[in-house]
Amino acid sequence: MKTTAQPRRSPYFAAAAFLLAAAVITAAAYRFHQIERDVVEDQVRNQLLSVADLKVDQLALWRQERFGHAYSLMFNQMMMPTLELVVTGSAGAGARRQALNWMEAMRKHLHYANVVLARRDGKVVMSAGPWMGSAKHFEEVARQVLAGGGPVLRDFHAGNGNGRIHLGLNLPLARDAQSPPFGILMLGIDPAEHLHQLIQSWPAPSRSAETLLVRREGAEIVYLNDLRHRKQTALQLRIPLGRTEVPAVQGALGTEGLVSGRDYRGVPVLAAIRRVPGTPWILIAKIDEDEVHAPIRRRSLAMGAGALMLILAAGAVILYLWRRQQLRFYQERYQAEIDRRAILGHYDYLTRFANDIILLADESGRIVEANDRAVATYGYTREQLLGMPGRNLRHPSTVDSFDQVWRDAIARGGAVIETLHQRKDGSPIPVEVSMRLIEVEGKRFYQAIIRD
Repeated sequence: MKTTAQPRRSPYFAAAAFLLAAAVITAAAYRFHQIERDVVEDQVRNQLLSVADLKVDQLALWRQERFGHAYSLMFNQMMMPTLELVVTGSAGAGARRQALNWMEAMRKHLHYANVVLARRDGKVVMSAGPWMGSAKHFEEVARQVLAGGGPVLRDFHAGNGNGRIHLGLNLPLARDAQSPPFGILMLGIDPAEHLHQLIQSWPAPSRSAETLLVRREGAEIVYLNDLRHRKQTALQLRIPLGRTEVPAVQGALGTEGLVSGRDYRGVPVLAAIRRVPGTPWILIAKIDEDEVHAPIRRRSLAMGAGALMLILAAGAVILYLWRRQQLRFYQERYQAEIDRRAILGHYDYLTRFANDIILLADESGRIVEANDRAVATYGYTREQLLGMPGRNLRHPSTVDSFDQVWRDAIARGGAVIETLHQRKDGSPIPVEVSMRLIEVEGKRFYQAIIRD
């Protein structure tokens, strides 16, 4: 007979299962976060490089267009005679009006801020549009053009007269390719009209992204355009080359490609650096790291909330299963206790009033229960029988064989033997003993039914 219950699982098992589930979910969420971060950062890097390359191509095309204008004007044989007459002072009112109209049309349709016609020494003889320099400035430009012998695109500079920032497309004028220049045509370019917009425009909405131009001047860099986050910076904002954390400085020192650092505001940025061919210009396309990481943070928060919900759900499932297992365990124990009590009650009734001697012994052979018939037959009180070794009931003539009989009964789970017992007063009792194994809650007992 067996009366057993399922083993009770420790709460540490449920805790370990919960911690394992939480660790797996957390690791998966973190790995997904890393993948998302890498994807977003790669997208931003590719965008920065694409924007930088696009701007460099646009600036190169813009320069080509300017030089195209210059060569078209240099070889405009229809206007050269008229312009020569104006420069030499031989033109009449009609020729001067024709030259001025031509200069106004060129300024309007080719989008120049002004057009200045000057002699070889730089002395202005006619202009269309506002002046962007002083007499000294024009003289310097004339010397530069005559020394070069061809069109010269002068870099960003402030005019000596009014300080207005501009560029200049300057070219010599000659009757034909074999003749020496008779004058200089100077085309002023206001970067605010088109060039700054070309530089600063960004192809996608962004709260911090910008492109900018710089050039190196001695031991510092100078910014060539007004900036998105700081105004009035063109040719005014300068940063020493010692501040190597600034991407623009890194570009001036020869670095190209993707970099990270701090911009002119001291804000951490990601930047792409490119040089504009044929110029001292360095183009920087940059974006604040905070803007780059903002969508990552938002996704991470959502992912963290999802991971937390999964962890709580896993905990709830594990707790439910553990409580269910515990409830089953206690139900089985309760049922086992009821069965045990019923069996013991039935056994007690049977043994107490049975005609045969009934003894219950533990694995060591000590008596743990005896019925009334045993008390009457052996002459011992119930209290004297309980705890007595079973071998003490053997007659001295059969004591020696007790140990072997007991081992055999244990090995076979029971035995039927005929032997000789003795009463308390020493009188012998011939008996037949029927032994069998009983298990109660995992403990072994041996029941002996004895007939005299």
